[in-house]
Amino acid sequence: MSATPPPPEPAAAPAALPAPAPATVGKKPPLRVPGWIDRAFLLVGLGLLAYVLSRYPMAELGRACLRLGPYVAVTPVIALGWISCNTSALYLLLDRRVPWLRLLRIRLIGDGYNALLPLAGMGGEPFKVKHLSRTVPVDQVVTALIRDRVIENAVGFLFTSLWLGIAAGRFVFPATLRVALIAYVAAASVAGVVMILLMVTSLPSKLGGLASRWLGVGAQGAVKLPAGRLAAVLFWYLSARMVGTLEATVLLSLLGLGFDPVTILFCYSLLNAAGTIGFAIPAGLG
Repeated sequence: MSATPPPPEPAAAPAALPAPAPATVGKKPPLRVPGWIDRAFLLVGLGLLAYVLSRYPMAELGRACLRLGPYVAVTPVIALGWISCNTSALYLLLDRRVPWLRLLRIRLIGDGYNALLPLAGMGGEPFKVKHLSRTVPVDQVVTALIRDRVIENAVGFLFTSLWLGIAAGRFVFPATLRVALIAYVAAASVAGVVMILLMVTSLPSKLGGLASRWLGVGAQGAVKLPAGRLAAVLFWYLSARMVGTLEATVLLSLLGLGFDPVTILFCYSLLNAAGTIGFAIPAGLG
């Protein structure tokens, strides 16, 4: 009787294939700016700050502050208020992807560079791009900053042109000043409307993508700003302007010049118009 053959051994399981490596084709590395650039900007900013302060009549300013009294110290707090409103607008433009307090810090430092560096108010934008791009893609950061700057300026144009136009009809001015006011009102009104209309198109995102490709990083393509978000952004920029008028209110009241709303808004708007015309001069000296 023949022996029963042993059962065949089970086939060995095929070796596990190695896990595929994550796809990296087509991806761009995030933007990295050397740390020495921050230190260089800091040194330049401190030098310009020292220079600007050296040009001020500090003794006269000190006497003026003593004459106005301790309430003059309220103005920096008010300034923090309108900066906070502008930060809330940028927070929405970045789709709430950057913590608000961190965004406020970045804005304070970046706008400080803008005020000190004689680069047409653009000296702090590289700082903002570097730090915001740690959380948000570079092209979207650039797009948000373009919208932030243009919409803020557009609201400023419309706000100041409105009150300068009202003041031109109420107060008596020399002929040359009246002509200058009317010219500014007309130009600022048109510029403000055109700038806001451009911001509801995909132009800012196209410019942001162009800048990103120039820097060697990826781009998301053309994206329009939703109407609801634009309305909320306009609200915060307008709120910033209203809070800013409180500075003029405090100073005029401390000088004993009363609380006439048209006078306050005229002074605020005239100072902002002068700053716009002389935008390239650091620290608002224009």
